[in-house]
Amino acid sequence: MEKINKITLTTDDLDVIIPSTVDNDLLYHTAVLSKIENVLVKTYGPYAGYISQLASDNAYSYTKDGMLTLSSLSFHAYTDNTILGLVQLLAAQIKSTSGDGATTATLFLSNLIKNAAEYIYNGVPGEVLKKILSEYYINKKSKDGHT
Repeated sequence: MEKINKITLTTDDLDVIIPSTVDNDLLYHTAVLSKIENVLVKTYGPYAGYISQLASDNAYSYTKDGMLTLSSLSFHAYTDNTILGLVQLLAAQIKSTSGDGATTATLFLSNLIKNAAEYIYNGVPGEVLKKILSEYYINKKSKDGHT
């Protein structure tokens, strides 16, 4: 009898479709934010590269602007676009207040959620998590008393 090489399919091998349900909201949101971060990080900092995007006339345009990149980004799934819309709203509010910082705000949000997810999955108690995350709070009073 001829020996047959058995192939075991893993979940990663079978991850070729997007289900209509989500097993874990926190991990799903973190995954979507990670995808957004992976695009925007390319526009961040003084040594950033250009991002190409398809314009309305089917020609490509290139930009280093994080807000422009974020505003033209889209996903195929409705839920992903809903999360993206919240990120775009946050970035627009930051930019309207400060004049810049859309990319920084997006990267900050992504890392905050990712770190919170890691703490939760590592069993960090709620009170400790609250203390850790409060250290990230943006509107802490400065030394001169302004918020």
